[in-house]
Amino acid sequence: MDTGLPLHHRLAALALTFGTGESWRAEPPKRAGTGKRPPLDSLGPMHWSPPAAPGWEALTLDGQPWQSSALVGKNHLLIFYLGSACTHCMEQVSAFAKAAADFEKAGIHLTAVTTETMSLAGRLAEQMSDKKMPPFPVLCDPSLEAFRAFRAYDDFEQEPLHAAVLVDASGRLRWLDVSWEPFTDTKFLLTESRRLLRIKKTE
Repeated sequence: MDTGLPLHHRLAALALTFGTGESWRAEPPKRAGTGKRPPLDSLGPMHWSPPAAPGWEALTLDGQPWQSSALVGKNHLLIFYLGSACTHCMEQVSAFAKAAADFEKAGIHLTAVTTETMSLAGRLAEQMSDKKMPPFPVLCDPSLEAFRAFRAYDDFEQEPLHAAVLVDASGRLRWLDVSWEPFTDTKFLLTESRRLLRIKKTE
């Protein structure tokens, strides 16, 4: 207690009344040891490290099984969209299609993942302004396993969500945006991706 406080003066007066003297406070107990301390390794790494991205599977437009291991060693951006019937989804796909060359120049490979089946996803070009398929692979995930793996799924509404996910060449998750509305700010994401990928991960 601060000995200059009015409360201390009142307590000191009471202490004199009871004959304990002005120094009425007891000495703090002295500890004989520091207790049982857990090993430092059990408390986690000293430095933060990006979490590992989950493994996932999908289907190509021709129905062939595809695994995320195909992207190992590559910086890549995953674009999760609901389908070509979703107007907002098409805005997202179109935005990244226009920026695809800039991402590739930065060493970032783009891959789109849709909830649609192969027959529907293959008609994506019909909804594109140039009537062409986007300049990056389109994968099908009608089971929504990949969407769930990256939390692009609303468990309450039981509906898939839009997402944009940046994974580095080591398979570490560097950036994630999941929302009911698609992410279309490609200029920001390209700049942010370059910045994040320059940061070395720590083990």
